[in-house]
Amino acid sequence: MGEAAPSIFRCDKLPTHMNAGKIQTLKVMLQAWRRSAKVISDLQWNCFFQTGGFNPFFDPAAVHRKQGVEVRTGVLRQISHHFGVEPTEFEKKRLPRMIPGLVDVLAPLKAALGAAEVQMVREQVLGTLNSYLSNRQNDFRQAVFGSCLSADEYETTRHALLVINKAKAWFNLKRELQIDGNPIDMRTRKLARNIMSQIMNRHRKPRFSRIGMVVDQRIATLSASTCGTSFDMWLKLRIAGLRETRKAAGQKNPDGFIHIPIRSYDRFNARKGARKQSFQIIEDRHTGTISVGMITDVGEAFQASREVYASSANGPLALDFGLKTLFATEHGDLLGREFLRKLKALDETLSGIARHVQRSGQKPRSSKRYVMHAERTRGYIKTELNRIINRLIATKRPSKLFLERLNFQSTGLSRRMNRLLQNCGRSVLQTKLQAINDEFGIETTEVVSAYTSQTCSCCGYVDKRNRPSQERFTCKWCGSKMHADVNASRNIGSERFRSFTALRPGIRKAVLDVLVSEHIERNKRRRGSPSDPRETNPYFKDWTPEVRFLPLAA
Repeated sequence: MGEAAPSIFRCDKLPTHMNAGKIQTLKVMLQAWRRSAKVISDLQWNCFFQTGGFNPFFDPAAVHRKQGVEVRTGVLRQISHHFGVEPTEFEKKRLPRMIPGLVDVLAPLKAALGAAEVQMVREQVLGTLNSYLSNRQNDFRQAVFGSCLSADEYETTRHALLVINKAKAWFNLKRELQIDGNPIDMRTRKLARNIMSQIMNRHRKPRFSRIGMVVDQRIATLSASTCGTSFDMWLKLRIAGLRETRKAAGQKNPDGFIHIPIRSYDRFNARKGARKQSFQIIEDRHTGTISVGMITDVGEAFQASREVYASSANGPLALDFGLKTLFATEHGDLLGREFLRKLKALDETLSGIARHVQRSGQKPRSSKRYVMHAERTRGYIKTELNRIINRLIATKRPSKLFLERLNFQSTGLSRRMNRLLQNCGRSVLQTKLQAINDEFGIETTEVVSAYTSQTCSCCGYVDKRNRPSQERFTCKWCGSKMHADVNASRNIGSERFRSFTALRPGIRKAVLDVLVSEHIERNKRRRGSPSDPRETNPYFKDWTPEVRFLPLAA
């Protein structure tokens, strides 16, 4: 028997059709959900810095239960001594809430939201925090490999730091870690703590002020619509305190549920996989509309699609990213050539609306027209990126993608549009690349993009003058002419740049040194006619100080 396919979850956002009362009830629950997430997040960070990790069973009341017993005994002893009575008379009395160790900080959350709901919030918070910590682990590893340690201590210290990083013991100095039976010294432990502190200071911790609700069958059930014509399904969701509210309003036989009508669409109905009894209640941060996310386990379906795709894949493909030409392939394809022109038109409209709103003393976000055009811009960016990548998969069928580290910015756009483009474009592209990896097994490798636009993909000569304009590339050494973006994509896919996958301090200088040294190794003598461009190239000025190149052969 083969191994079971790993679970891969996909969430489809489905529109709802609710009246104003239901929407308001859901938003009140969302606010309570977010407040609970903030409290649980603070508790988990306290647990992390105390014990070195997150713990779903961390309960401050349980941690201090023994101390609470001692506190109770001491208080009773003092009361009995003050009033001259036996301590047994006070044993059944409830003590004040402010006594340390006897107060459960989650109790108010459970009373306002419900015990099952608090458990769901905790699971959601822990998933987000563990994802954040995993990313910081990668940053720590990258910082260690890019460090400036001396040669004598580099190997031993690096090994110790990587062991600490794997154990996630940056802040728990009391935990014993060993290498070959020898404990790691405290100096290295403190160095790891300082490195991780600096990394976490550069990346803000997850905030839960805008999260949606992730609920399961404990409080939500889905059923098909039998008589509705404008919607297909009903989501029955329990709301804490709703039954008491309806009972106080005089309703007969009140329940604590609201029924949310949901409308499906063709892409959702065509998605293969097992529907899970888990749902997301999502509030759009810009428009405030409520939608429901249906979660599907597509692991088995994607495993079959990966096997079919692998049988017809054509090998790796290198892509150069830009805004004037969105993607250029090493085969000469130029995709998305109207992307920047369309963005400029949207930018003019968006900036004009913002100026008009600001003249009246208001913020652009207060304008419905501004919000509508901002959503239109995000929709265009998402649609165009997904469309081009889908076309690349359909026509080129790559087994692997090589990409430069993307920078969604352009000097021809306003700061407002650049910020919107960078925030939206990067997340959309990362989500899409992860989706094609899950569905087709197409892996993505980021390549350092330093000097890819100045280096000739034919001979490897690097020179600023090789690119006289945005679109033209003309090599000063071999005379090759091609589109500049196509040349850059061929460099990204070449062996000389594939080795530079780690982004670290000084990587640009390292890339330039390799390019210059390799070219001099292949071409040691001066070129006679036309004149040697390396003589006036500042990139080659530090090589062989007396005579940089051998004289011409006699």
